[in-house]
Amino acid sequence: MHNTDLKLKSIKTNNKPYPYFILDDAINTDLLNSLNNDIKKYDFLLNEDREKKELSPVFRDNNKRGYLIGLRATTMDGDKEHSAFLEALNKNSTAWNKLEKYFTSEKFLKEVLNVFNNNKYINEYIMKRFKFIKLKPRLRQPNYKRTILDFLFRRDFFLSIRFSRYSDNAGTTIHRDNHSKVMAFLLYLNTDNWKNDDKGGFIIYDNSNAKYLRWPEHNRLTKENENKLIIHKYLEYRKNRLIGFCNSPDAWHQAPPTQLSKDNYRDCFQINLFVCKNMSFSLQKIYSIALIFRDILKKVIGIRLNMYT
Repeated sequence: MHNTDLKLKSIKTNNKPYPYFILDDAINTDLLNSLNNDIKKYDFLLNEDREKKELSPVFRDNNKRGYLIGLRATTMDGDKEHSAFLEALNKNSTAWNKLEKYFTSEKFLKEVLNVFNNNKYINEYIMKRFKFIKLKPRLRQPNYKRTILDFLFRRDFFLSIRFSRYSDNAGTTIHRDNHSKVMAFLLYLNTDNWKNDDKGGFIIYDNSNAKYLRWPEHNRLTKENENKLIIHKYLEYRKNRLIGFCNSPDAWHQAPPTQLSKDNYRDCFQINLFVCKNMSFSLQKIYSIALIFRDILKKVIGIRLNMYT
């Protein structure tokens, strides 16, 4: 495989308000340029596939509402998402296939676990069972069904690739990611034709003034709760910039509405690390009993367990 030149070993993470890092000039320049050329060659397929376009949930009121496109190379069930654009890249883009192969490999899994190895949330919650059984990480397919032994002694992961495109005046709400997601990595692709005032960044929020927002029932924020979050850092969209962060009950973030000149887009190659959630029949029975026990602790004794991730 072509060397991606991704140097994860030298990365230093920031731990507040939650673990994240920023890496500029992330991958081999020729490889990135090759991918951008292939995307440009086949992006007419994105424009033809109107079903994949979604109106942006947030936008500036005085401008035309933008749209989002999000395509998973592999769905949560392990199937390929039907997309003429992705099919064209899979068939014809050497760069796309090389990056997908690397970012879904055992090597990448080991590297990113090592990057965040000093994080308390990862070490005590993701990589341990009952806080004293150290779990062995393994890379699996998304549809893998875990056994009781897996639950006790292993942490089964899968890696998923996603391509996203935001038009002008498109973004996301302030949110946390799916509770099955452990880490997310955003590789920003292309700003070659961007104007000086074009924008399409990423905001990391701090909820230290509203710790109650870490509980699962607050996945959809009211305006009042949004106003209690503090902007910790705004990360500008730059070509070949990689942003990585750990998901957690405190990992509030947002891609605010873009501000882009004509025919420019915010394209992103996203890598997501998930824990396998599918269970064998026997494990499903045991887990059902555990949920009943959790509810008893909450209702009778008043103890709450945060089952977010």
